[in-house]
Amino acid sequence: MSDVVKRGLARRLLSSRLPWFTVLGLALLVFAFSQAGRYVSGPVDNPTKSDLIVALGGDSGARIEQAYKLYFAGYAPRVLLTWIENGTD
Repeated sequence: MSDVVKRGLARRLLSSRLPWFTVLGLALLVFAFSQAGRYVSGPVDNPTKSDLIVALGGDSGARIEQAYKLYFAGYAPRVLLTWIENGTD
């Protein structure tokens, strides 16, 4: 290959924006996935005293148990339970 052809090929490869956008897009995806755990993890704050504890039902009962623990630890004087099933199918 002559030098003119090599320089023309190198110039076309460097001036093409597709590889740069691909590298930038992949870098952003890697960053986004590495930070995703911050948004999907559970609460990290310690509970604080409040006026009411609200326990949303519909799960295996873990939320109600947690509300029970918070109530008896003195975090709130009242508890609101929602969507409590009677346990029969």
